[in-house]
Amino acid sequence: MLKPLLKTGQIQLIKQQDLTLFLNQIVPMVCAHLKKILM
Repeated sequence: MLKPLLKTGQIQLIKQQDLTLFLNQIVPMVCAHLKKILM
């Protein structure tokens, strides 16, 4: 019973890490793009 729970927990952790990495890469790019448009 514990093994499936562990697997889903690990998958959720991995997804959270991917999301933060994605945001850390995309947000600065979007900000820079918006600055170029506004300047």
